[in-house]
Amino acid sequence: MQTQKIGTAIKIFGVVIGLFVFCVMPATTQAAPDALNTITLAGEFSDADAIFLRTNLETLRDQFPTWYQYVIDAQPLTIAIDSSEGALGHAAIAKCCDAQGRGVITFGFHFGQSPDDAEQTIEAQRVAFIGTLVHEVTHIRDQRAGRFTTKTDYKSCVAIEKSGLEKQLEVKRALATGDLGAAFAHALNQQIGDEATALRSRELWQHYCGAFQN
Repeated sequence: MQTQKIGTAIKIFGVVIGLFVFCVMPATTQAAPDALNTITLAGEFSDADAIFLRTNLETLRDQFPTWYQYVIDAQPLTIAIDSSEGALGHAAIAKCCDAQGRGVITFGFHFGQSPDDAEQTIEAQRVAFIGTLVHEVTHIRDQRAGRFTTKTDYKSCVAIEKSGLEKQLEVKRALATGDLGAAFAHALNQQIGDEATALRSRELWQHYCGAFQN
């Protein structure tokens, strides 16, 4: 689950907290299969959102195939946009599974249009989106495998969110090895270092799981 960024340590992660719905896009005639042809899109999806999602999935498929497979292996999968979740401060939420057995990831904002995105370059928006997608996919994969299924107390909450945050950090490390340009690569590596430090901070876990200590 990911919320909008709050505080110094939380701000580093950007889009990361959500809880735990998608229309099928037709395959194209290009040599590589359409990256969306196995994902259902739902809710307030616009054409621009579908293009943004396709572009980022194609980046994973063509440049980081291990991570593309990581996402695709979470199928059956629905991706939705619901602005009411954004109004509640949820950048993304994941749920496994709906009545049809689909994992559901709901984003609270149109892609590239969250309050955090306004402060970022296109490259930074794409890295943040892929990190968030992998984070939420991790929750679905964990739940399907019977791991970290329910937040019942502070300890279980930390276990669930740590799993997603660690995978988010891992995919960002992979993206940093791509052709990003020297300046952006340097900034991303600095962010990765800051996020790794934040994972060990009390502030981060109070943000994610502090409600269980009340």
